[in-house]
Amino acid sequence: MDMNSFLITAALAFLVIGCCVAVSVRLNIGSVVGFIIAGVILGPNTPGLVASNNVETLQSIADFGVVLFLFTLGLEMRPRQLWSMRRTLLLQGMGQVALTGACFTIVAVLFDLPWEVGLVLGLILAQSSTAVVVSMLADKRELGTSHGKNIFANLMGQDMSIVLVMGGIPILAHSKVEAQEGLLEKSLVFVGVITLIVLLARFVLPKLLVWSVKLRSKEAFVLMLASAILLTVLCSQQAGISETMGVFLLGMLLSDSEFKHILEEVVSPIKGILMSLFFLAVACRLTQI
Repeated sequence: MDMNSFLITAALAFLVIGCCVAVSVRLNIGSVVGFIIAGVILGPNTPGLVASNNVETLQSIADFGVVLFLFTLGLEMRPRQLWSMRRTLLLQGMGQVALTGACFTIVAVLFDLPWEVGLVLGLILAQSSTAVVVSMLADKRELGTSHGKNIFANLMGQDMSIVLVMGGIPILAHSKVEAQEGLLEKSLVFVGVITLIVLLARFVLPKLLVWSVKLRSKEAFVLMLASAILLTVLCSQQAGISETMGVFLLGMLLSDSEFKHILEEVVSPIKGILMSLFFLAVACRLTQI
């Protein structure tokens, strides 16, 4: 796609998104619904200019919006608040994943299918989209409510269960050596990545931000923050854990920082635009099915 076509498509996309979101908010059905309707309008089943021609590129860009969204959410959540949710996180979040896996295992056995297939399928289908659910809660201003916190803790438990699922897959493949090595390796990498994020948030990044403020360089401040977020995403991906959980942890550890409000001001405008592209890409994918 040449530059002119890209600019025309981008302008059309933002215009359609803006109109759909305005109407959905006016009707009190939430901005997320507006984003999805915009994606359907710009999807492949609609004649004319469509966003779905570049849905892969769109998704790659939009994924960073999800990352920034979870980062700002982490800034609002102090560590002691998350600790108070530990029961919900473990029992409901991870418990739901385990229960779903068990149900699918039983179904697989009843239909004479390998129980391992049912278990893996159940563990995968038990996962929810953190970005979509949290966005809807934030849109309705329910994140601070008791049920909003309960749902969020549930989502974090699901994200954490991914590490155990990936580490346990070799066991289901009946490879004992690979299973032991894989589980041990995943555990060590997980601990290493969490330690790295803690060090980055508590010691390295604050010093870099202080240095940027002393230089009175807003550009340096933004670039230092962007580097820390991207490094967290990279490490999370390499460890096989949810990148949303990684950046949420980074934001949460910075929630007590003196730069908290500045960080929110820097991230919020970019986050809003990229999150709109995320829901647009999701809707385009749905229309391709």
